[in-house]
Amino acid sequence: MPARNSWSLLSVRPVAFAAMLFAVSLSAFAQAPVPLHQRIDQLVNAAPLGPVASICSDAEFVRRVSLDLNGMTPTGPEAKAFLDDPAPDKRQKLVEKLLASPRFARHLANTFDVMLMERRADAHVPSPEWQKYLYESFLANKPYDQLVREIIATDGVDPATRPAAKFFLDRTAEPNLVTRDIGRLFFGRDLQCAQCHDSPLVSDFLQADYYGVQAFVVRTVMFNDVAAKKQFLGEKADGDVAFTSVFTKESGVSAPRVPAGTFVEDPLLPIGEEYNVKPTDKTRPVPKYSRRAKLAEAITTTNNSQFNRNIANRLWAMMLGRGIVHPLDLNHSDNPPTHPELLDLLTAEVVAAKYDLKTILREVALTQTYQRAGELPADWNAVSQQAAALLATLDAKQKEISAAIDQSKEAAKPTESEFDAVKKAVAPVRDELTKITAAAVEARKQWDTATDVVAKTEAQIAPKTEAAKPLAEIATKAAEALAKIPNDADLKKATEFFQARATALNNEVSALTKTRETQVAAAKPKADAFAAAATAINPVREKWAAEKTKLDAAREKAEAAAVGIRAINANRNVIVHRIVGLKT
Repeated sequence: MPARNSWSLLSVRPVAFAAMLFAVSLSAFAQAPVPLHQRIDQLVNAAPLGPVASICSDAEFVRRVSLDLNGMTPTGPEAKAFLDDPAPDKRQKLVEKLLASPRFARHLANTFDVMLMERRADAHVPSPEWQKYLYESFLANKPYDQLVREIIATDGVDPATRPAAKFFLDRTAEPNLVTRDIGRLFFGRDLQCAQCHDSPLVSDFLQADYYGVQAFVVRTVMFNDVAAKKQFLGEKADGDVAFTSVFTKESGVSAPRVPAGTFVEDPLLPIGEEYNVKPTDKTRPVPKYSRRAKLAEAITTTNNSQFNRNIANRLWAMMLGRGIVHPLDLNHSDNPPTHPELLDLLTAEVVAAKYDLKTILREVALTQTYQRAGELPADWNAVSQQAAALLATLDAKQKEISAAIDQSKEAAKPTESEFDAVKKAVAPVRDELTKITAAAVEARKQWDTATDVVAKTEAQIAPKTEAAKPLAEIATKAAEALAKIPNDADLKKATEFFQARATALNNEVSALTKTRETQVAAAKPKADAFAAAATAINPVREKWAAEKTKLDAAREKAEAAAVGIRAINANRNVIVHRIVGLKT
């Protein structure tokens, strides 16, 4: 068909053709995901806490973003090149350039060094080694969850990974110090006040949460390797944490649990077979099951909401100067996020990005929220009118939510009472299991002591037995030689010596063998006692498993009710904060 005929065909269908193009473009738009920085702005703009400033100047932006992503102001030539660039996307290009620079890795290394070690003095890992480890990790864009797993689980033995152990080693693995810092730095929850009782100031911070974290680390010990002249981390296979509230006098024993997580049950290993390397004065204890390694896993699992929220909040604070929850380590329902939906979004995106910190920081830097100027708007009358209209709505909502909190607390009382009753009912079985397990452990120790005595005797018998045969052969050969030259005084003396030594050695072996038989006989009752104790544990373990199922079910109901109340309370406090922000 001639070209002109083709154009005439199109010209008679302009509406249909335009509709087709619109449909295609609309479909593409619907399928294209909205960039994270735009979604952030949508949520911030939907819940303003006050007047909104205009976008900052290029000069302000280049200085701000250079400091936040590279830790330094731009050089004169760098600033001039940016300011002279007429490209409309030059801010995005600058962000990409800063993120690609080694300065970014250095800045993150410095930031996380201060965050994790808080400028404490070096003890066992020199700061340059630790900072190099962080720098190389961020330069390689190592996922944050992997970094944290290494920091928690590394024992410091391998020189290649030793720097990661600084977090534990330079805190001397002190359980209370490590517990508090893990709560603060990885979960955003400063649980120190919950060490002796449920916090009287923060209803979310419970004593059980504190000891749930401590149960993961209480078995970790410092081991001094004299030969290497270094300290390493070892770990015991036993050791639980018991606690008593100084207020209520209620006592308990906590299994390992991270905040807002589930309890982690230790595997039931045969008593006496808990170690790959048993602890001695000269050997670093290495258990078959490591609670610290389990902590590294529990912290960084993708469904750990507290860990994910904490790093999302800290990244926001790194760029904006203040967290969505602030202070950063007081994440609780009485101190809710200023923008809950925003924190939820960032938390989800941290996981979706597979803990790629660079991805999140890039998107925050591209937001209008980040790029706002420091000057307030001039039209305060319009701002005041908007605030007044919003205040009335928020006041009504606050009263409505306060009533809902009272109703929820009343509805939760039966659940709390049920949980208390179940705890009291199962306590005797738990105590019985603790007692019978301790008896089995003690029986195993006595058997091990007896078998060690036997082993030491056998260690003496073996070389003497091996030496007795060649010595007897020498004595026999010497006697044969002496028979041929009986007047050789020296040979006679040597023959008598070898014969006497062979006889003495045989007597020693005989005596040691009898001693061994006596020791084996003495060890048998101890072996039988341990076997009986180990057998007696099984039915009690089964009984406890059944009781624990009841306890877990009651706890789950009580905690679900408490979580619901805290969520409602957090919503109320969000509104309270917005009211205060609008009034001021």
